[in-house]
Order: sequence, then structure tokens, then C-alpha cells
Amino acid sequence: MIKNLLFDMDNTLYSSKNPIEKNMHKRMITFIARFLNKTEDETAEQRRQKLPLYGTTLEWIMTEYGFSDTEAYFRFIHPDEEIDEVEFDPDLRPLLKDLSTAYHLSVLTNAPAIHYERILKHLRIFDLFDGIYGIEENKLHGKPEASSYLNAVRDKGFTVENTLLLDDLPKYIKGYTALGGKAVLIDHEGRFSNLPLTEEAPFARLQSVHELPALLDKINNPDASGAEKRRVLNPPHK
Repeated sequence: MIKNLLFDMDNTLYSSKNPIEKNMHKRMITFIARFLNKTEDETAEQRRQKLPLYGTTLEWIMTEYGFSDTEAYFRFIHPDEEIDEVEFDPDLRPLLKDLSTAYHLSVLTNAPAIHYERILKHLRIFDLFDGIYGIEENKLHGKPEASSYLNAVRDKGFTVENTLLLDDLPKYIKGYTALGGKAVLIDHEGRFSNLPLTEEAPFARLQSVHELPALLDKINNPDASGAEKRRVLNPPHK
């Protein structure tokens, strides 16, 4: 039975339709291009080739180029005004508040504290999570590194078996399900509509966290019919 909900933050707790991801990516490329003394086009292409080998862009430049000024990197990519790039969702807090009456809520993100604190407070949900695990809390070893998931799960006494991960990126979901857990893909725009649904990776695909209560009812209700379970595991895209 699921007792612990482990949420990614960016593009999971808010819609990927917000412009913040695109703008973070632009700032990231600008910063790294200056560090590498390359053009932004060259940097973007090199990042595209290298990122499948690493959990994060930061891990790539630290490993291959000895980059170490992480504070400067985080400040550049996450300026104060980034909160203007995420629309406030008035229905999100009531949803999570209701879920917190039956489940433990925590966050696992590859973002630094400067970013997750700002965004979670902007969305007015910071106080609802008993445990927020960012890239710094995981000693710069983010998803899909096994230690990042296990740290977030075990810190409050839970197990992989009773913790459900919600994330927007398949490679992070696969990292968790490789440990034996179940994960839900949050796919607001149908970017991964061709990704096959299995009991392993991902367990289910939702368009929004607002669809989560119905899914949890099915997961924790062993008497649901097979047809009902299939509808939840593969909900139609609108």
C-alpha cells in the first residue's frame, strides 16, 4: 500500500506549459558557453550529446571540465524573477492539503535550494512537505542516481515499496523503478504519449497531479476491477 508520495517539482507540481523550463535552459546554455568559451549553438549540441550519460547538466561539466563554482551556476540559472515564469495554481494547495491527511508528502528534485524554496513558496505549498531533497541535500548526486531516491525515501522511515514517485522525465522514473518502486509519469503536454505503460516504468501516466487522487484510490483498492485499473493506468489524453 502506498503511504508516501515523492514529488518531483519542476513540470510536475506545475504545468510544463509554463515558460520557466525553456528560460532555465537558455540561461544554462549561456552560462556554460561562457565557461567553455564556445558559442551557444556549440554548447547546446555538446550538451545534447552528453546529457544522456549524466543525471544533470551540472554533473556533466563538473565531471568532464572540473567545474566547481556551483553557487555561481545556480544563481545565474535561477534569478529572483524566475517566479514570474510560473503561473500560480489556486487549486494546488487544496489538493495537496487533502492528500496530506492520508499520505506523507515529500519532494525530490535535482534543483538547488535557491530554486525549490522560491518556487514552492510562490505556489504556497512549501509548508506542506515533510522533507524536501534537492541536489545539495543529495551531495550533488541527483536523479537517476540510486542514492538520491533512497535518501529521500528512507529519511522519514519509508520504503521503496510504499513510496510512489511522480516525475515528468522517463529517465528519472526508470531510475526509481530499477530499485523496485512504482512511479507515475506526469505528462502535461503528451510529450511521451508513445512511451509504453507497464507495471514497472511508468506505472501510470497522468496529465496533471490533479488526477492523482483517483489513481491513488485504485492503487490502494485491491477490489477494483481489471477494467477499472486499466482505465486508470492508461487514461486517455484530452
